[in-house]
Formats: sequence, structure tokens, C-alpha cells
Amino acid sequence: MSDSADIVESNAPTTDVPEERLEFENSFDADATETAATMLPSEKELQWPDLVVAVLALGAWFVLFAGGILIGTAPFRSQIGGSAPLGFAEHAKAWYVVLAFWTVTNIGLIACASALLGAVGRRVGFTTVDAEDVVVRQAAQKQVGLYYGCAIMRGFGVYSLILAGIFVFAQDAASEPEQLHYLSIAPLLSIAGFYAGYDPVLFSGLLARAKKLLNALPI
Repeated sequence: MSDSADIVESNAPTTDVPEERLEFENSFDADATETAATMLPSEKELQWPDLVVAVLALGAWFVLFAGGILIGTAPFRSQIGGSAPLGFAEHAKAWYVVLAFWTVTNIGLIACASALLGAVGRRVGFTTVDAEDVVVRQAAQKQVGLYYGCAIMRGFGVYSLILAGIFVFAQDAASEPEQLHYLSIAPLLSIAGFYAGYDPVLFSGLLARAKKLLNALPI
């Protein structure tokens, strides 16, 4: 019986784990814990500056888009360019309506608001999370104003590029835009502005294409 027991014991699988493997597993678990500690707070917690920017940008977008459709600015533009004297309140109201809801300026504000929303989306990570997103979020926590200010500038850049194309290829849509034109231009600028705010690489690509077009123009 003792010989058979020895044979069974010798054939049983050994449970000893090499020290190198244990050391590797412990090191891997430590790295995973450190990575999770770095990423999860940014992934789950929405900081109050981001929340304020998101609410203001989203509210501004809806106000601008609805006003661009519903509010006619021709009477107010006539007041500004007319010879009739206006009081301060009337003058300020006319300028406010024109700047906010005239198609040429309205779509610029919409592009900037969309870029802010894209930057908020990149900051809070509503898509997949990678190492670059973590770096972006950590930088945004330290320099919130600079982060969102750059997003606004990218939105304005997209607006300038698209507006230039509209003036070249569709002058009527820019000078005397109709509602159908607005319903085509505003969503386009919203999408372009959002992705320019979300991914600066997209804006860099647009600038590179614009540079090629400018270099191809005859001097």
C-alpha cells in the first residue's frame, strides 16, 4: 500500500508556483490598480466647471438654433443701418438680435457652442477611454479656461472655413439666407464644430486642406 500511495503522490500535479510568476502577477495587479485609480475618477466624476460649461453650451445651442429659425432680423438690421435715431435700449436690442440670430453671425456662435460641447464630451469620456484621454482630462482639470478657450477657437476656425466656402460657392445662402439654407448650414456647422472641439486632430486636418487650397491659388 505504501508503494502505491507513493506512486499516486508522485503523479499528483504540483501546486508550487515559481517565484518569478508570483512576482509578475503581483506587479501586474499593482499596475492595474494604479491605472484604475488614475482613470476611474475622471471617468465617473463630472467636475463642476465641466457641468457648468456643458449646461451653458447646450442651452446656448438650443436658444441660438431656435432663434435662428424663428426670429427674423431684417427689421432690426434696418434699424441699425437706418437714419432714424434710436434710444440706447432699442439700439442694444437691435444689435443683440442681429448678432445672436442673423444667420451669418448665428452659425458662428452655434459652431463655438458645439465645439464647447465636443470638448466637454472629450473631457468626461463618453466614448472609449485611452491614455490620451486621461492626459487630456488631467490637463483640463489644471487649466480649465485654456482647455475650453482652445475649443472655442477651433469652433471659430471651423466657422471661418465653412463660411468662406459658402461665400465662394453659394453667395445667396450667405447674403440672403432662407430657412432651408439655415436648416442645412446650422447642423453642418454643429457637427463640424463638435468634432473640432472633441478631436483637435480633425481641426488640424481641416487647416492642412485649407493650406493646400491657398497654396494652389494663383498669386
